[in-house]
Amino acid sequence: MAERILLIEDDEALSRMMRLQLEQAGYRVTVCRDGTSGLQSASEAEPDLILLDILLPDIDGWVVCERLQQVTTAPIIFATALGSERDVIHGLELGADDYMIKPFSYKELLARVRSALHRAQRAASQKANQLENGYDQRPQQSLREPQQKQGQHGRKVQPAHGGDVAAQGGQNRLGDPDQEAHHRMVVTDAEPRQQGAGDDGERVKGEQQVDQLE
Repeated sequence: MAERILLIEDDEALSRMMRLQLEQAGYRVTVCRDGTSGLQSASEAEPDLILLDILLPDIDGWVVCERLQQVTTAPIIFATALGSERDVIHGLELGADDYMIKPFSYKELLARVRSALHRAQRAASQKANQLENGYDQRPQQSLREPQQKQGQHGRKVQPAHGGDVAAQGGQNRLGDPDQEAHHRMVVTDAEPRQQGAGDDGERVKGEQQVDQLE
């Protein structure tokens, strides 16, 4: 389908010639002679590109450019006789995609139109790809359950007594079977010594009682 171009130009002879040239290149062209009708057409016809003069009879092109960006995302090209550096910079800073100074040739007109349409199509395609790939969704990591902590050798560390247990050398500090066995051995070895000490004490105490009786 041919792209739709909205031409906002008050010069009747120039607008007729530009329309003929663009239609010969395969575009569909709508012509408006003032800013008010141009704004209305932009909101209703949804053009693919807008060619905008600045010296319009009712509203100057600067204001029209700002209002157009509120009703359409179509690229805007200024086509005007105002050719000072200050005017060009002002037009681009307002949001125009390009700036042509009258008089311009037929080849320049088509080249700038095609370039602006190409940039707009490329931007729309990139946005569509981003939406299709899910870049507008939340990061997947945030939807995952928290993973359990692991030791240095990949062993899972489970919480003990409601708290975290630090892993040393891939084993739990309090949950190591070797350490638990060593602890039991120490306790077992200590108990006889403690019991023996108690027996000696009872034997000494008994001997003292015998001596008293004697």
